[in-house]
Amino acid sequence: MQAAQVPADEGGYGRSHGLLADIPTLRLAALAGIGLLAGGGLFLGDASTWTAAQSSFMRTPAALLWFLTLDGQWALWLVVAWPLVDQARDLSKAIDLRDRRRLGGALLLILALAGLLLVPASFATPRGVLGWWPLAPIPDYPLRHHDLKIAIHTIAGSSIALLAVADILLLRLATGLDRDPAPPAATYDAVHDYLERKDALVRLLWVGGAIVFAATLSVGALRPALVAGDAAAAARFPATYPTVYGLYLSGLLALVYVPTYMTFERVGRALQDLLVPPRNGPLDATDLVAYAAVRRDVEAALGLGTGPIASFKAGAFIFAPLASTIVAQLLPGS
Repeated sequence: MQAAQVPADEGGYGRSHGLLADIPTLRLAALAGIGLLAGGGLFLGDASTWTAAQSSFMRTPAALLWFLTLDGQWALWLVVAWPLVDQARDLSKAIDLRDRRRLGGALLLILALAGLLLVPASFATPRGVLGWWPLAPIPDYPLRHHDLKIAIHTIAGSSIALLAVADILLLRLATGLDRDPAPPAATYDAVHDYLERKDALVRLLWVGGAIVFAATLSVGALRPALVAGDAAAAARFPATYPTVYGLYLSGLLALVYVPTYMTFERVGRALQDLLVPPRNGPLDATDLVAYAAVRRDVEAALGLGTGPIASFKAGAFIFAPLASTIVAQLLPGS
């Protein structure tokens, strides 16, 4: 028994749009370098005006490690921003801009997530910006203009995270999955487009997971920096805070990723049924074994059967808070 033949499609169920193409090594290094300079300029640019207490705090090994986690985030953001912008531009060409209902829904979701990303702002700075976060603000620390610097840092990171979210939504809109979750025919173009876009979705998850990991790690690295200068800060900054923070960010990522991933699974099942249609009528054991084998082969070729939690790639963001917290606990003074 063989699967249905899939002739080349003339219309196509979507086309390739340069989804998150690989970055040349030289460009990668240049973007990372620019990010490191930007982060260093933000947090260390006014070092000449620091007081003795501020200089003493920032020169401790724990504070330097904390700064490196912050600076590393800027390198990460600059590296991923380039392909995310390219992908957003390419995917936007496949979207019907006249469909205001779908575009409006995506925009509202992005705005809602933007607001939710600001909720931990009252936790990320000593005095806090908002009063929504249920945890007590972290202890004060001697970093000049720390509220302003952390606010700029948070806004920059949230912008990159929202760009990744926008790409996931654009991927869904450009593919038309929210409008018609089944391809019109099992063609080469339909299968190629499905696999390409599903792979792009997983790569976007890796980007989101990396952002969550880096953000959680920086919060975890801040605790030993504070405890090193003030042992009483340990009681006001429990070791569970970074985990809660990371789980919160992971939950926001899951709100966007999981529904889109499950929709791709439904499309894949529809393609599987088109390639190997369900059979009616009498069926002997030999035909059953052959039919089931072909179904399994097609399922494996389409990458089906691994949900967003069971799949290692899809589950990467779930372990980011735990992993980054463990790493943070290994830092001196934690």
